[in-house]
Amino acid sequence: MEEVKRTLAREELHELVWSTPIQKLAGQYGLSDRGFAKICERHLVPVPPRGYWAKIEAGQPVKVTALRRVQDTSLQTVHIGSRVAKMQSDYLAEVLAAAKLGIVSPKSELPAVPRNPPKTTSPEILSVATRGDVGSFLKELQRLKPDRDGFVYHRYVKVPPAAITRVGNFLSLIANTLQPFGFRLHDNKTTRLGFSKNGYVVDFGIDAPRKRVTKTSGGWHSQEYEHVGRLELTIYGRAEGSKKKWIDTDNRKIEESLSQIVDSFLVNHIVEGEHEARRKTEEARRAHLVRRRELAALRIKREDDRLSFLRWIAEARREAEDLRATIASVPTSGDLPHDYARMIAWAGNRLAELDEQTAIDRIQATLVDRRLYSDPDDLLDPEGDPPPKQNYWDD
Repeated sequence: MEEVKRTLAREELHELVWSTPIQKLAGQYGLSDRGFAKICERHLVPVPPRGYWAKIEAGQPVKVTALRRVQDTSLQTVHIGSRVAKMQSDYLAEVLAAAKLGIVSPKSELPAVPRNPPKTTSPEILSVATRGDVGSFLKELQRLKPDRDGFVYHRYVKVPPAAITRVGNFLSLIANTLQPFGFRLHDNKTTRLGFSKNGYVVDFGIDAPRKRVTKTSGGWHSQEYEHVGRLELTIYGRAEGSKKKWIDTDNRKIEESLSQIVDSFLVNHIVEGEHEARRKTEEARRAHLVRRRELAALRIKREDDRLSFLRWIAEARREAEDLRATIASVPTSGDLPHDYARMIAWAGNRLAELDEQTAIDRIQATLVDRRLYSDPDDLLDPEGDPPPKQNYWDD
């Protein structure tokens, strides 16, 4: 099967969705109908309405919604594919490939990760100087009392007390190796442990697996769990395709995988930065769309205000003309009854008030004050009217 093109211009996507049903396109790209439609929505590409393809099959005329131009250049290029494909930039793809080969990315000027970490048959007594930040964490861990299963647990490190020394050595080993890259142990006391750089944190956890054993006492058999003296490291990163879990085996301790572990931290940190950049871009896009919809709502209100003001002027002028004609058609001089004279005076005052309110300078002042026809237009959206909101989350 021919590989589908996954990077398109908005114009190409528009032509595609108006020439092939979305259900078929979604299947070709391995997406759901709704997922494909969301891609179109994000890039402001209109899609055929319900019944469009039925009309085509019936030979009825149909209308294609034109593609509106947008000023946001980030919307011009559309990427359609798996989560991994969308996440990876060219640089990240290169870093991931380098990590799989066991080397640092050729673009990087950072120090090389040691390819031959110290081997030992007794990781509990590794000769590694405990770093200050690691030492602070160890003191917190040592102050804890074991739970009913024999674990001490703090910030996603869950090990038996006998393994604390080894955990300290192991963390110091990683911290010392990551230090030349600019990383430090994240010191937030309320979250799980992680190594941070430039504000981005790659979290991890350490666990001590147990095994179930059968014990016999007085002819009774019971199932119990006991520690097997192994450690397991899990990196909670976003880099799909990179290894993020290591566990001791009979022949290899996780300390011997130091280079691969450090590579994983580096790769996941890059992904974390890209994820944050995408999040900020998406946040800016959503804020931009919210603002555009606010402007659209204000434009609608302004149209209502314009019409209401014009109607008021028309009604005021009609009232003024009626009063003028009435006053001109009735006696206004001579010996007039008291109440009649007061009515004529009131009508004259009312007419003067209406004439003043509908004078050109007074109307102009009101238009300026209410910004009904401001120039330049402070409610103008250069991208046109935004797409209507489909649901509560559609912004």
